Amino acid sequence: MRWVKILFFSMVLSAVNAGAEINMMLQADDKATVQSEFDVQIHLSGTETVGSFTLAIRFDKDKVQITNVSADADGVVTPNQNTLVSVNNNGEVTVGYASTTGFIPGSDKKVVTISCEAKTEGSAYFEIATGSALQNSVIPLQDITGTVENKTVIIISNSFTKEELSQYIADYNTANNKNFVAGVAGDISGNEKLGLEDVIRALQVLSGK
Repeated sequence: MRWVKILFFSMVLSAVNAGAEINMMLQADDKATVQSEFDVQIHLSGTETVGSFTLAIRFDKDKVQITNVSADADGVVTPNQNTLVSVNNNGEVTVGYASTTGFIPGSDKKVVTISCEAKTEGSAYFEIATGSALQNSVIPLQDITGTVENKTVIIISNSFTKEELSQYIADYNTANNKNFVAGVAGDISGNEKLGLEDVIRALQVLSGK
């Protein structure tokens, strides 16, 4: 996984909010399997009052498909289901927020959840477009600076050959001081490949269930 930190938004601040920052993080599991669903969450942190924002998230449209975008904070506007075709064609999803009172994220505040489906194997990037912007609640509005943590999700196959499963179990045995034999799981589907159901069964045996 590769983490990327970039400066975003205007660096022109008044003395009133000098030194105050809002940091943004894209959070998700490190790995997903083909055809599985997973979430990428947008989190904010910092002590400045956020009065508005426009955040554009670029994603790898060849490897993932956005299935839903939901707000986790009051007042956040997200794309509806009718616009997701355009979102997936463009490989970019935009969310917004505006309020006269605003909010202070504090140590960590989740504001948006982007639900995805993994399409193909590989490294799927999610990154903040440089045109994104955050403003405080002072009139006239002032841009807020901060850092961004982008996210890369590794998408892996949803099926395994017998050799691959044997190696997976051998690695698991070594890491967890177990002595499980790969053949116990069996080829449940009978297709000469061991899929997720076989891995789940193997882990159940390992845990004694």
